[in-house]
Amino acid sequence: MKTKYEVAKEYVAMGFSVVPGDDREKKPLLKSWKEYQTKLPTDIELHQWFDSNKANIIIITGQISDLLVIDIDDNGRIDNLPLTVSAKTGNNGRHYYFRNPNIKIKNDVRKWRNIDIRAEGRCVVAPPSIIDSTKTYEWINSPDTTPIAELPKEILLSLQGNDSEGKIDKEFGGLLNNGVKEGQRNTQAASIVGKLLKRFPPQLWENDVWFRLQKLNQKNTPPLADDELRSVFESICERERTSPQPLGVDKLGGDESRQSKAVELIDFLATTKLKVFVDDKNSTWAAVNGDGTKVIAIDSREFKDWIFSQYYLNNNKTIGKDTIENVCAHLRMEAQKEMPIFLNVRIAHCEDNLWFDLGEQAVKISATGWEIVSNPPILFKRFRHQQKQVAPERGGNIEELLKFINLKKENDQIVFLVYLLSCYICGFPHPVIVLSGLQGSSKSTVFRIMKSLVDPSAIKTLPPIENIREFTQIASHHWLCLFDNLSKMSNDLSDAFCRACTGEGFSKRVLYSDDDDFIYNIQIPLGVNGINVVANKPDLLDRSLLIELERISETERKTESELSVQFNAIKPKILGACFDTLVKAINIKPQIRLAEKPRMADWAEWGCAIAEALNIGKQKFLDAYSEKLQQQNDEVIKESPLALVLLKMFNDGRTNYIENTPSELLSEMESVALDLNIKIEKNWQWPQTPSRLLRMMKIISVNLEKAGLKFYAKKDKERKIIIERISPVDFGDIKVENKNVGILSDDEIINY
Repeated sequence: MKTKYEVAKEYVAMGFSVVPGDDREKKPLLKSWKEYQTKLPTDIELHQWFDSNKANIIIITGQISDLLVIDIDDNGRIDNLPLTVSAKTGNNGRHYYFRNPNIKIKNDVRKWRNIDIRAEGRCVVAPPSIIDSTKTYEWINSPDTTPIAELPKEILLSLQGNDSEGKIDKEFGGLLNNGVKEGQRNTQAASIVGKLLKRFPPQLWENDVWFRLQKLNQKNTPPLADDELRSVFESICERERTSPQPLGVDKLGGDESRQSKAVELIDFLATTKLKVFVDDKNSTWAAVNGDGTKVIAIDSREFKDWIFSQYYLNNNKTIGKDTIENVCAHLRMEAQKEMPIFLNVRIAHCEDNLWFDLGEQAVKISATGWEIVSNPPILFKRFRHQQKQVAPERGGNIEELLKFINLKKENDQIVFLVYLLSCYICGFPHPVIVLSGLQGSSKSTVFRIMKSLVDPSAIKTLPPIENIREFTQIASHHWLCLFDNLSKMSNDLSDAFCRACTGEGFSKRVLYSDDDDFIYNIQIPLGVNGINVVANKPDLLDRSLLIELERISETERKTESELSVQFNAIKPKILGACFDTLVKAINIKPQIRLAEKPRMADWAEWGCAIAEALNIGKQKFLDAYSEKLQQQNDEVIKESPLALVLLKMFNDGRTNYIENTPSELLSEMESVALDLNIKIEKNWQWPQTPSRLLRMMKIISVNLEKAGLKFYAKKDKERKIIIERISPVDFGDIKVENKNVGILSDDEIINY
């Protein structure tokens, strides 16, 4: 089960502003939470509020979260609502989440019978909160599986009026409190129904109009029979539904007035700088200024709001929602006529230049220098979680950054600086940076600083995930993905890291589609941290950069706020120093030639160029990287019971050469495993049958060869596996620590 902190962090990632709530009352714990109506909370604040897991989670509605919530008590009712995010409240009511409309909405308590409106300046208790230990909030349709719908037009129009339950009851009080005599009942019922239907959207006719009609009928002498009263109600409702709308009102289905408005709006947009186009996934986008300063998805609420505001500012009149929808459909068609434009996240390469997205401006980096460009070309797409980067300043020293990073060893400092700078360059595989260390070794702080410099976001670090669809979504919305405090990595997640590191494709089904897929070609820098080295599969370790952090002493420790203030003070100059270094590296890179190319060779070449630009030197970097490669190999050996057993067999001095059948070799290896106290039963890292032995040895063949053993198979009369020592094998420093690594449960072994 996820902690309150993890859930709150996910809500913030979705763009919702959250604050802590009282577990006894439906209100925030903060004395003042107004500031969070205009800004999202920081990760530090989320930790402070929710780490204890006691506080409830409250979502702030209105513009900050782009939400309007309809709060319906258990006796309330709204018919025919569209599918949207919804939750069951602690009192068996319902919360229906809608996109915040671009008009001012009054927060009405009892707007309609048993219904409240939560808009700007209000909030709602969110799942998995519990009030008074018994009243549980649960998702009916959660925001991670269900899109948030637009508010139905009829309800929106009703919200714009000043009608509320109290005012309507007061206005119709005489009719509702004083009944009529026989002979007048049908006429009076029809009259009041006709008047009330105009005050409520159709979705609320059953909830409010029928309820009031029943109250009226009880005052009559005598009351009409229920079936007769119902007949009057349904007759008037049907008449109202089929009556024509007045001219000038946008209607679903369209009319001449609506079409003329759409033409007028299209003509108006032609006078702006608006440019529409499709990207490589055939999604439609709008560059509203004609350049890369503001690029918005045409289907987004933000773009429709832009159309509404531009039209109003230039024409001093409003335009209907349905007209805007029609025009957006026209723009999507026009966009298909344009050449597709590939959109990047944060980093781009275009015409031999590197580009870094500052938010609306961008930094152009080339061999001749770097500059801030106010009207960059169309290169970037932006998401709500992304934050603008500070403007870089010249004259900084990148080594100042090391004051904030808990790295004591020189080689660790070298590979870290090189890796950080390489994150500003795209187009090749980056190693996965893997931090390990005890609590208090500042693993999270290192990741937050990296994220702040390279890809600033409201989401500083990412929580553990298991779902590959979720990983694909996250990886496609960030340039630098750093996962914090992982205790383990599933095989699927490990494979996904490998694919995203090297740039292989991911397929993700389009929401609510049976067969439409988006293909994501993701190649981004990734990182994970944990107390131990959480990357344990050979193929992922082979793509990793391992750095171990030491615990910070109590005398050296600083508070998060102290670090934040000091770092932010010099961040512009550090960023400028990064770009200064990249300019030098771009000039040096064509001269780099490696006699022997390691795995991640492109990154190693760029690493050499960056090291030269930092005045560290190519060879010093290669030596530091070579040490990291050896750590990778050692980690593979430590995590593989198969490798440990084979090394032990040769280290005992019994032989330099083994030739045996798979079944005989496996039997001999099992006895050595028992001597080493390695559990092999239900261990997915141990071959359970002779037929799997050779296949599993191939997975670690490169690592075994680096450790001094080489093997191959031959087939004469029977299949044989041959293993020979090619260099000294040292088992002395290898400790068998994780004896139960890879152990499967009974259920898992059945499915294995």
